[in-house]
Amino acid sequence: MSGYQKKAQHDVIVDKNEYQDFYLVMRERFKSVVEGWTLDTDPLKHVFEDIGIATFLLLLWKQTYPPRTSQVSDQDQPWDTWGRPPGGWIDLGCGNGLLVHILVSMGYTDGFGIDIRERKTWGVFPPDSRTRLQVHSYDPTLITADSDCPPLLKRGTFLIGNHSDEMTPWLPILAALCPDASFLSIPCCPWNLDQKFVKPKGFHKRKDRLGAEKELEQKLEARGKGGSTSLYGTYLQWHLREGFDCGFDVETEVLRIPSSRNWAMIGRSRLGSTPAEKATYRDAAFAKVQAVQERGSFKTRHPEGKSAPAHG
Repeated sequence: MSGYQKKAQHDVIVDKNEYQDFYLVMRERFKSVVEGWTLDTDPLKHVFEDIGIATFLLLLWKQTYPPRTSQVSDQDQPWDTWGRPPGGWIDLGCGNGLLVHILVSMGYTDGFGIDIRERKTWGVFPPDSRTRLQVHSYDPTLITADSDCPPLLKRGTFLIGNHSDEMTPWLPILAALCPDASFLSIPCCPWNLDQKFVKPKGFHKRKDRLGAEKELEQKLEARGKGGSTSLYGTYLQWHLREGFDCGFDVETEVLRIPSSRNWAMIGRSRLGSTPAEKATYRDAAFAKVQAVQERGSFKTRHPEGKSAPAHG
């Protein structure tokens, strides 16, 4: 059709055929979770959404990190030798914990998820998964200038933010302040660093807009309905720019998941080729932390529920 433009460009980072083939494997392994769903939410949406995200993550890690060596056995699966983050992974705001369960069940056991409250689903997962689901309130304002890494992170950690709300804008900052760390962000509710996100005045008319911002704007416009200037569209562009300001060559992907909030921001490649340039980006990231510390307006949410640690 002349003049037709696809509303979404999928498979920019991960090959379509490889994704679809592996998704079928993942779906068969985890579709039974639907039957035991304990939350008052649509299991078909949430289960297959997290299966899709896990599929993308494992293939992303496969192409990002060097392959592993493993002792050959009859039980070996192809993904046992795929690359994975050298510093493990953290699901920041893991919610129902299903993504953590899937990753652990696939043998990616060097990671964990945190959230401010336990969900009913946590209790139905096997012990290996349950032990990697933690009630924890993360306070990014505790970062200091001389910290090697922010709290809980270590060199080479991969941060996951799947609809992590208040923590979403912190993902590129936390990763920037830890050597060789990376992140995947799937934004949902727009937040800036210490309050609900409001469209910055003149944001779309700035003269310093990056080529990546303009490219994302075009992709959003292709989806129609003023996508690039809506609150969500503006937030995606703002979040992208924050990632670049922190020293990441941010990539974008429209994930094949059953959600309208399916844009992903990936920070795995660093900008700056010299130690001085890298230090400049780190300083820029820490300056954002300092600005929040000086305002004193970040409100850390306290853990909730019976499994929350006591305060005192």
